[in-house]
Amino acid sequence: RLVRVLIPFVLLASVWLVLESTGVHSRLLQSGAVAADSAPKFLARSQNLRGRALSDEVQEAKGFGAQLKNLFWMVVTQFIYGAIYYFLVVSKYPDLENPANVTPGAKEIQEKDECSATFASSCPNCLLSWCCMGPRAAHTFKSTGILNYWLGLFLMALFPCITLCFTNACTDMNERLGGQPRGTVKSCICAFCCSCCVVTQDAEALDKMTGQKTGFCGVSEG
Repeated sequence: RLVRVLIPFVLLASVWLVLESTGVHSRLLQSGAVAADSAPKFLARSQNLRGRALSDEVQEAKGFGAQLKNLFWMVVTQFIYGAIYYFLVVSKYPDLENPANVTPGAKEIQEKDECSATFASSCPNCLLSWCCMGPRAAHTFKSTGILNYWLGLFLMALFPCITLCFTNACTDMNERLGGQPRGTVKSCICAFCCSCCVVTQDAEALDKMTGQKTGFCGVSEG
């Protein structure tokens, strides 16, 4: 029995002596110490990375919230200007009753490209189209019977280029204003590259068709 008990201890002692003589035992101890020292650093680094990730998520959320806030105030501002413009100008402006009766002035404006038509337009139409584009475009939509004024104003506040492309390419607004049907590609290029020029050309053509003269604060006979 004593021999059976001593044999495992002798084997363990032999293995220990071999490990000690070859230096493996000391290396294992050093590796354990290094691992023990590295564990807190690894935990601290992972916590820092997690903190940075959370900080980035917070910053992205704040940035998205700021964009929504800016969009909201942009829409509100458009509606405030649009309401003022409606009561000063649009409510006094007649609708286009006989679009088939094309006037020479409207036809001449529509035959020009958008940039040339802008230089041939009146000062109020130019400034309103460039500084108050949504209400001025909605005015044209309403007077030509394409869209309700407030719906057009809302769409111009959120999707100005898409709305202009749609009204020029997918409706008969250009024909009602004395022009020709506009292709989708050309409408998209003009709407996205110079949307203010598109609004100016349509506004001037509308004045020529109705015989009115749009002012900053009212309407007069053209």
